[in-house]
Amino acid sequence: MDNFSLEEIRSVNAGLDVTIIIGDTVLIGNNADSASSYTWSPNYFIADINAVNATVNPPVTTTYYVTKTQCSVDFATTINKEKIITKIKVYPNPVSNWLSISVKKNSLGKVKTEVFDLAGKLILADNQLLQDEFLQVNLSSIIDGIYLLKLTFSDGTSEVLKVKVGFKKYF
Repeated sequence: MDNFSLEEIRSVNAGLDVTIIIGDTVLIGNNADSASSYTWSPNYFIADINAVNATVNPPVTTTYYVTKTQCSVDFATTINKEKIITKIKVYPNPVSNWLSISVKKNSLGKVKTEVFDLAGKLILADNQLLQDEFLQVNLSSIIDGIYLLKLTFSDGTSEVLKVKVGFKKYF
């Protein structure tokens, strides 16, 4: 639903007629409403055509006009959120080859899996389809260490888990 607010239209004032000597600069306009936008025309010999009050230095007789735009629009969006339940288990952890990931989530679909080292460098990335609450990631090409596994789901949510690779022989 879009909400629109109406405001009183305030008058705009280009100021009184002013006579200047060639080469002089003068400030025209008598406006104090900086919340609106202004456009001065013609757009020559004028410092800023969008100024509330314009500074001009025309070399010839020039009539300036100002247009004021006053509008306030608020957009409101209703978002219905369902409770997102996510329960993730990774095993084995530590892992040497295939990491199994059990995902209990009330939305299935595409899952982006990313593995980062602790410095934040992306080591491995893959896209999988979560259909039966189960994923597998092959980590056999990764050297021993501690990594972060990031799962990004099709609903925009993501989860990050710590994974140990290659430490099994030490425990």
